[in-house]
Amino acid sequence: MKTNRIHQFDAFSAQLFGGNPGAVVLDADNLTEKDMKNIAREMNNSATGYVLTSQRANFRLRYFTPSDAEITFCGHVTLVTLATIAKERRFGADLGIVKQYDIEINAGLVKGEIDWSGKEPIISFFPLSINLDPLPFNHAQLAEALAINLDAIDQSKPILMEKTNRYVYFAIKSLQQLKELNVNQKTAKVHAEQHNIILYCALTPHGVDENSHAHSRVFGPLIGIAEDPVTGSSQGPLTAYMVRNGMIHNH
Repeated sequence: MKTNRIHQFDAFSAQLFGGNPGAVVLDADNLTEKDMKNIAREMNNSATGYVLTSQRANFRLRYFTPSDAEITFCGHVTLVTLATIAKERRFGADLGIVKQYDIEINAGLVKGEIDWSGKEPIISFFPLSINLDPLPFNHAQLAEALAINLDAIDQSKPILMEKTNRYVYFAIKSLQQLKELNVNQKTAKVHAEQHNIILYCALTPHGVDENSHAHSRVFGPLIGIAEDPVTGSSQGPLTAYMVRNGMIHNH
């Protein structure tokens, strides 16, 4: 019988049962793709990561959702994979060492780092280049597909897709209107299937904290995620979208 350790975590939070839950399996070479899907379904987190041997990087990472979908990249699972590697002192990670990694994902290579020069390891990764492109549908069609109020969408800002992960970004006029969004998962899934959209990111430059630059909500009907609590991989393109459209001025 195959035996594998599954590391469960709450990312982006110091509070138990807070943040964004996920899981990672460090030694996954003995698992079939069916095994990976079954584990992801059983764990029922937004994503589960699997560390595999790579011929062109320090290791390979694959990500699966509970709906059996394999996604190109997952930010919070990548961060906690590196944190788990540090905790287990794997791949050369240890106290007093700054270790950099090449991580193979389905879209190419990303850079990761474990900086353990202090008492606690500092984890970071550097994503692929960001490409934002227009889409063949307008604001009214998007509102109809998601079953949301067209008046809530800031139509002065474009709808753009980040091509690597296939995330769609669009602006909402106010924080209150963003909070009130109630996406119809059935109609949104049909639209996502038509355009191969992994996630929809609705954003506004009005944050809960007066010092924050943005607030966002992320929906993934195509991959069985009604709403993701935190989506690390959406943050870089979100920032690029806001800078491009003049929504961040002090950067």
